[in-house]
Amino acid sequence: MRAAAAPLLGGVAGRLFRGGAATFLVNAVGMALGFLLQVTLAHWLGAETFGVYAYVWTWLNLLAWAAVMGHDMLVLREVAALRATAAWALLLGLRRHVRLLVSGLSVALAAGGAMLVSEFAPDRELKATFLVGLAALVPMALLRLHAALLCGVGRVIHGILPERVGRDAIVLSLLGAAALGGLAPAPQLAMTFTAIGILAALVAVVAMEPATIRGALPGTPREARPRAWLGSALALGTMAGTQLVMQRTDIVMLGALDGVAGVGIYTVAAALADLVYFTHNAVGSVFGSVLATHFARGEREEMLQALRVTARLGAGGGIAAAIPLIAFAPWILDLFGPGFDEGAIALRILAVAFAIRCFMGPVALLLTMTGHERDAARSFAASALANVILNLALIPPLGILGAALATGAASLGVAVTMAVMARRRLGITPAQALGFGRPA
Repeated sequence: MRAAAAPLLGGVAGRLFRGGAATFLVNAVGMALGFLLQVTLAHWLGAETFGVYAYVWTWLNLLAWAAVMGHDMLVLREVAALRATAAWALLLGLRRHVRLLVSGLSVALAAGGAMLVSEFAPDRELKATFLVGLAALVPMALLRLHAALLCGVGRVIHGILPERVGRDAIVLSLLGAAALGGLAPAPQLAMTFTAIGILAALVAVVAMEPATIRGALPGTPREARPRAWLGSALALGTMAGTQLVMQRTDIVMLGALDGVAGVGIYTVAAALADLVYFTHNAVGSVFGSVLATHFARGEREEMLQALRVTARLGAGGGIAAAIPLIAFAPWILDLFGPGFDEGAIALRILAVAFAIRCFMGPVALLLTMTGHERDAARSFAASALANVILNLALIPPLGILGAALATGAASLGVAVTMAVMARRRLGITPAQALGFGRPA
């Protein structure tokens, strides 16, 4: 049994490095650039003013999700299938359908948001930052669509490189030029640089699309199935949306209930804590298709081997990232400038919670890849609601500490709920996924 398992394990691990090394590298470079950008912005703006920028950026991500509403995931899935069957009419029709729909929704949300901000924003700085950000909402949503399209045709690096690396590199360059030119730090200026980076990334992604996808072939017809596409996109978007709410509720509610002063400090702490998930998410992006393939073929032992590698790498990477964050939280936060060390306790709380969740294994990935995505969606929805309630209760008396406690508890809650679902549906517990014990 050991002799049979070893080659299989080696084959699964080999697939990780052969098939996912380039993607992993791009994600790692993007994470490093993102960290450098956070440090640069925090130093340039200062803790309180950075809070304005972070608050607006969080809202933009929520609005971009509402504008895209799962159509990026729909494009990723459908383009691969349509391209494989040479269904060019449907592929071109899908591209046109999602672009028109998402562009329209983005314009409507941006216009509505601008009206609300103009009427109710409490100060000029916040209003100006919001208005600049809302102007970037349309290209931000379209960037996600076109990146998904490139990934769907197999050009994964082309799809993720402009947004995850190129955008932040441009923003960093503009910040450097502003500092050298002596421009006064302002959140609306930082948001302007971000909008330029988004627009440049969109231009790059569109330019890299194959001529067939752009519809450049003369006389190519278009065929559309809007009702079917919309239904699928809404289902996919609901699951993605609940995850986004889990990730962003604390920042939005902290700004609304406690003011933007603490948002900058908490945003940095939360971004650092997210590093705990890096290996967990990166490994999952490579092994998701492996789990789905083995499950579809009824190859349970092979699926368990792949799951074991995924779970161990994710848990090991999560713990390795969490230990220094917990041990050296104040000193790490000092890198961002004066005042950010006030988020040390929040960082430790989040890092502990996220490490425990990583140790429980890739239960969301397992449920999704084995056809139990509705169970995962229900778990995310329940935890998102719990997160809102906990933040509402804990932020007024505790501020950023309350936000961290609420988010940490909700994160553990969704992991426990999905672990129970995995045990019921598949007979697999987190301990068994890690290789301790034998699944039923």
